[in-house]
Amino acid sequence: MKMQFVDHPFRAQALGEIHARPVQPLEAEGRLRRVATYFGHEPGRHDQMREEFAAWCYKNQVKPTFMTDRQARYEVDGIETTWQLHSEHVSITWMCPQKQDEPWPENIGLEAIMGAKLLVTTRMDLIDATTIHENALKGFRRASLSYAKVEEGLAEIATDFLPDKDGFTRIEFAGAGIADVRRGVIARYLLEIETFRSLALLALPVAQDVGQRVDNVERGLENILKRLNSETDSQIIDELLSELNKLSMETTHLHGETNTLFAASYSYDQLVRHRLGLLEEKRVTGHTNMARYLSNRMDPAMATCAALQNRLNALTDRLTRAIELLNTRVTIEIHKQNQDALNAISSTSVSQYKLQTTVEGLSTIAITYYALGVIGYVLAGLSMDALPSKSIMLAIAAPFVLILTWLAMRRIRQLHDKH
Repeated sequence: MKMQFVDHPFRAQALGEIHARPVQPLEAEGRLRRVATYFGHEPGRHDQMREEFAAWCYKNQVKPTFMTDRQARYEVDGIETTWQLHSEHVSITWMCPQKQDEPWPENIGLEAIMGAKLLVTTRMDLIDATTIHENALKGFRRASLSYAKVEEGLAEIATDFLPDKDGFTRIEFAGAGIADVRRGVIARYLLEIETFRSLALLALPVAQDVGQRVDNVERGLENILKRLNSETDSQIIDELLSELNKLSMETTHLHGETNTLFAASYSYDQLVRHRLGLLEEKRVTGHTNMARYLSNRMDPAMATCAALQNRLNALTDRLTRAIELLNTRVTIEIHKQNQDALNAISSTSVSQYKLQTTVEGLSTIAITYYALGVIGYVLAGLSMDALPSKSIMLAIAAPFVLILTWLAMRRIRQLHDKH
């Protein structure tokens, strides 16, 4: 009885990935070209490039053989063509006899990748020999010529990484001494090296441009920090805090602008080094090889990108600390102002209490005075024959009226304090 398992949702992709870049055997002689366009990480562009290729196939009645969902092969007018879709770029690679070579043929699918920006144009001449003829080497610029043996000396490669009159970087490959499958492998390495080194170096112009903007942010931060050392005006401190926040936002924007691009460039740089390692070049006396030449050029570029990324990280940390310190300073200033206000309120309350006490004392005397006046009028209306005189009666009543008035005022104040 066959057991029924449930496949992992990514099982097919994991198995298929091993065959995602199938090797195409190559004849000893011919011309191989590649054109690649770059669309980056724009949302939806990956699917759009796939749809544009499908639309081109339908329009031209081409029925490609899909090796994977990202690679298809087809033949048009005797030209063997491969379409490949990658995470950031799409390419068309074609092989044709040198006598029928056309740099920009209009019927092999180049129209399907024109929706992105042109980045890579590579021409590889396959020579039916084991060594590259001296005349072919003379066509390269001596200062940038990379010339080496591969496959244990059974084949040779050469290039100067410069475009020819048609705009294609020319690579010479003399591989008659190795098998057709192995020729296909070496040719793929060479095409990938040219493609990936172009993709890796896309970050350098951005790093140079962003570097100037980082300089401006750093100068702005230094100026703000110098002003903070001697500034005491709270309003100006608030303005400086606002400027710091603007610099922080700009730095965050620069981070977002470069992080993805730099990460991709580092990855492509590693792929270039990996492919160069797989070539296992052996130096030809008097010449440099591709690994050394590219390392001398790409290492400084990648170091520039890494240095800028470190500067951005350090700048972000400095801005964060400066904002935190300034926020703390503003908070302390606010607490101080609040404390001064509370002290002022407290002082005012004490003054009011003293004034109130004074008023209550005066009020007690005034009420007593008026109360005695009322009593005087009452006594004046009475028969005084049997009683002491009016003056004596008022003198006797005065202390009692004063005490009663004071007790009444005290009671009223206690009731107010309770509420």
